[in-house]
Amino acid sequence: DCTADCNGDWGGDAILDACGACGGEITILSECCESDVCISIQNVDLINNILEVWMLNNKPVAGFQLNISGVTIISASEGSAQSNGMSPSISEHIVLGFSFSGNSIPPGNSILTHIGFSEYNGSICLSDPVFSNNSGVALSIELGDCFN
Repeated sequence: DCTADCNGDWGGDAILDACGACGGEITILSECCESDVCISIQNVDLINNILEVWMLNNKPVAGFQLNISGVTIISASEGSAQSNGMSPSISEHIVLGFSFSGNSIPPGNSILTHIGFSEYNGSICLSDPVFSNNSGVALSIELGDCFN
């Protein structure tokens, strides 16, 4: 064989995984999170006006706030926020979640919340995220791409 793999081995079979690591085993891009929290927009349904905010968190999350532009938020429900005792609050472009009893979302990779929306304008983006632990210490965050 006259081609080299990602290790530079001629005829080798090592390939880049979803995170760009040669010979790595990660196949799903959402599992490539080098921050405490990675959030992204997933499964946008423009017919029923709902989307999912996905969160991959490597540390427990006790509270969060994020802006969603490109739509008017009309509801936030379900997901790991609600199943861990948080009742997300909303305004037109902001989602806020925390637990009055001190619960937190354990590390994992799942839907943070479902967002119901109206007035889609062609691009939906997450911005200005603030996520914290039970002590109120800010967690590092990576944002996913906008939905266009």
